[in-house]
Amino acid sequence: GNRESQAFKTRNSYLSVIGVVSPMIGLLGTVIGMMGAFAVLGQSGVSDPRKLAMSIGEVLLATASGLFIAIPAFIFYHFFRNRINDAVVYADSELN
Repeated sequence: GNRESQAFKTRNSYLSVIGVVSPMIGLLGTVIGMMGAFAVLGQSGVSDPRKLAMSIGEVLLATASGLFIAIPAFIFYHFFRNRINDAVVYADSELN
């Protein structure tokens, strides 16, 4: 029972890793995108706000992508973690 429980918990921990890492990747995309937005701002100034708005749109897309991946990963991680714990408690109670 302990071996099977540990196997399920190990597989489930990957969801937690995805939930933690994906916002960091989104943040990295945000930082890189903001560097590009400031480069556009430095080259054309505020005379062409369309270029700046496009760059900021890319930044927001990177941030949102990280969150769109992280939020469901955390939801499923906690859902499966609780189901695994319930199954282990049930199996232990049936054996005793």
